[in-house]
Amino acid sequence: MKKLISFLLSAACLMTFFAVAACRPEDKPEEGRDVLITVAVLNDASEKETISKFIAAFKAAQPTIDVKAQYIDAAYYSPVLTDWSSNTLADIVWTAGDKHAPLSDVGLFEPLNSYFEEEQALLEDIYPALIETTKLSPDSEEMYFVPRDYNKLVIAYNKDMFDAAGLDYPENDWTWQDFVDTCYALREAMDEGKGFLDSSFYPMDGYLSWTPVAYTIVRGFGGEYMDENGQSVLVQNGSTEAVEAGLWQIAELVENYCVASDVMGETGLFEAQQAAMRFMTRPAVSEIRAAQIQNYDFVAFPTMPVENVVGVGCSGYGINANSSHKDEAWEFLKFIISEEGQKAFCETGNGVPVLQSLKDDSSWRDQPNAGMNQEAFVYSGTEDLFLNYYCYADASLYSDIDTRYIQLVQGAEQWITGEGYDGYTTLHDFIVSKHEDIQDLISRG
Repeated sequence: MKKLISFLLSAACLMTFFAVAACRPEDKPEEGRDVLITVAVLNDASEKETISKFIAAFKAAQPTIDVKAQYIDAAYYSPVLTDWSSNTLADIVWTAGDKHAPLSDVGLFEPLNSYFEEEQALLEDIYPALIETTKLSPDSEEMYFVPRDYNKLVIAYNKDMFDAAGLDYPENDWTWQDFVDTCYALREAMDEGKGFLDSSFYPMDGYLSWTPVAYTIVRGFGGEYMDENGQSVLVQNGSTEAVEAGLWQIAELVENYCVASDVMGETGLFEAQQAAMRFMTRPAVSEIRAAQIQNYDFVAFPTMPVENVVGVGCSGYGINANSSHKDEAWEFLKFIISEEGQKAFCETGNGVPVLQSLKDDSSWRDQPNAGMNQEAFVYSGTEDLFLNYYCYADASLYSDIDTRYIQLVQGAEQWITGEGYDGYTTLHDFIVSKHEDIQDLISRG
């Protein structure tokens, strides 16, 4: 861990121009308010819109605390650590289930359990999977940030393309085989040029190596990445059969031009209306709206054949452990997970409430348009899958471990029948090599 933090701090020194702007001595609360607190969020349009909603609603609800937003670069760790080391970090910092652990592990985020002692009812209303992701591991005690959204993996689909192909719209209880059959039916319609469809189009946009998608598929076919001892289990008793089953699904979808490969990043084909479907979580609604796609809807991720799980994550906000305004910061965090705060957030259309009591509330179900299949985002026919599979390993290794599992999936995306990939002619041998690489990384620390 010390090596990780030392590296990140060294890198941060080279990126100080990305750092969060410090709260200068002349920055004072607006007239009539007693205290100013600052919130650091990612510097993108969606996050700016979200924090603006939260701040406006919070200030309208109470008269004494002023809140101002500051912005951090997408590099995230470097600018956050730069400001933390110089004691200029904002009082509250945006984080996410897959990002907070290295920072929480070294004491940057204030543990929140003591704050929740008087808010048990509120805590009990939050989806359990989100509570897990705020900790260093599901069986640990301390929570390090407040989740603001419930991000369950779903699929968006272009209704015009389904109409052109002569296909029924998918329903929430469809299976993985239904999904695969739909991909092949769309592929055939595109190759035949039905309606406005074209052979250059794809049934499904890429992003198969995106962890929520890849891990859901592997687990859905009975595979697993790591165990509770922090060890890779890609190979079990010499067998890679379970993991192979999921990776073959990925390989065949790409090889048969049902899914656009994303090994170079997101393709954007759905937004360009050159793909009929895309994987997404709720924040991606802003991307679809920006593309001005009119006739689309959502459907739940397909039910899986062996283990019926679907990836769920969240983002949220933690309190800087060095903040001089922790109590005021907690008041803001508490507001974020209140009914009032959640409804304000949902006006953006980019969030599903973290409160189970708001599951059927119109504040989010009418966004971006009333009548859409919003049930897909809270579909109860699947089990929420905790995505931080690496949580039992050393926190300093999280990024490197995740990178290696992404490379595993990208290898499957590039697999060619009869030829293999990267010198490997069997998927078994390829998986074994990745397993050994990951185990070597873990043993070296």
